[in-house]
Amino acid sequence: MVARRQLLALGLSDRQVFLRTESERLVQVRRGVYALGHRELTRAAIWMSAVLVCGIDSVLSHRSAAALWGILEWNGPVEVLSPTAGRRRGRQEPGSLRPPLVRKPWNLDSTHVTRVDGIPVTTLARTLVDLAAVLNEAQLSRALNEASVKKLLDVDDLRRVVGESVGRKGIATLRDLVERRHPLVARTRSELEARFLLLLGRIRFPEPQVNVMVAGCEVDFYWPEFELIVELDGRQFHDTPRGFEEDRERTARLELAGKRVLRLTWDMVTNRPAATESKLCGYRDLAQSRNPA
Repeated sequence: MVARRQLLALGLSDRQVFLRTESERLVQVRRGVYALGHRELTRAAIWMSAVLVCGIDSVLSHRSAAALWGILEWNGPVEVLSPTAGRRRGRQEPGSLRPPLVRKPWNLDSTHVTRVDGIPVTTLARTLVDLAAVLNEAQLSRALNEASVKKLLDVDDLRRVVGESVGRKGIATLRDLVERRHPLVARTRSELEARFLLLLGRIRFPEPQVNVMVAGCEVDFYWPEFELIVELDGRQFHDTPRGFEEDRERTARLELAGKRVLRLTWDMVTNRPAATESKLCGYRDLAQSRNPA
C-alpha cells in the first residue's frame, strides 16, 4: 500500500502517478491510496490502506488494533485514530471497501504508538484502554485474557497507561479486571512500588502484603512471618523536610512495635538490585534464625 502523498514526496509528478494508474502499475484501492500492481487485498492491506487514507500520524486503533494484535476478532469498519476529526473518512471506496471509522486521538503521543507487521498501531496497553470504551466487561475480559495467554501483556506498562486515563469511559472496569488478574501490581501507588514488586518476583522472594496497616501506620510492604517492613522513599513524597521528619517518626513507632524496617530508594531498587536482594535475604535469615521452625 502507498499513499499519493508518499509518491509525490519520492519525486513523482501528478502526471507520472496518473500514467501509472492508467497502466495499472498502481491500482487505486482508496482515494489517494494505491496497491502496487495488484488487486488482491489481504486484511493487513485493508488496515494499512485505511491508515494511509486518514493522513499523516494516523494509526490503527480500537477493535481493529486488537485484531491486528490477535486478541479480538473484528470484521466491522476499520477503526483509526487520526488528527483529522470525523466519524467516517471518504465515500464508498473502490472495491467496495468501507470508509474507515475515524476517531479523534486522546492524548496520543509516541509512547502509545508502535508498528506491527509494518502497520502503525496503538500499543497493546493503549489498545486495551481504548477497547474499554467500546466493549462490555465480558468482551474486555476476553481480550485481556488473550493478551495474557499470548504473553503480549506488559502489566506494568498497562498500569501506567490506565493511570494516565482517569475519567475515560470504561477505565474503571479495565482497572478492576487488571486488579483481579494481577492484584499486587494493580494496587501499587507508584512506579517505584511496581519496580520493587518485579524485583521480588525475579529473586523469588516471598510475596508481601501491600499497603496495609501495621501498628497504626500504613506501610508499603509487610512480611508478617519475618516481622519485616519495606518502605520505599520516592522523592515526590519523602524528599521534603516534613516528609523526612514524618518518615523517622513512623520508623521509630514501627520498630518500637517489634518490626524491622528497611527503607529503599529508587537507586537501590533499580540500579543496585543485588545489594537490595542481599539486604532482604539478610533480614529474612535473621528472622528465621531467631524463630526456627
